[in-house]
Amino acid sequence: MRHGDVTQIGHEFPDDPADRLIVATAMLESAALVTKDARIRRYSAVETIW
Repeated sequence: MRHGDVTQIGHEFPDDPADRLIVATAMLESAALVTKDARIRRYSAVETIW
């Protein structure tokens, strides 16, 4: 994934800037997120654990 790709995070994703930054970082690093946040868990572009 390239840096420009994370600008394509869909409008269906929450508008919380901190959540968007966390998800974008996970996408860039191809990392899974450990979170209990239901909004992030529903976003299929990033793997979540919990």
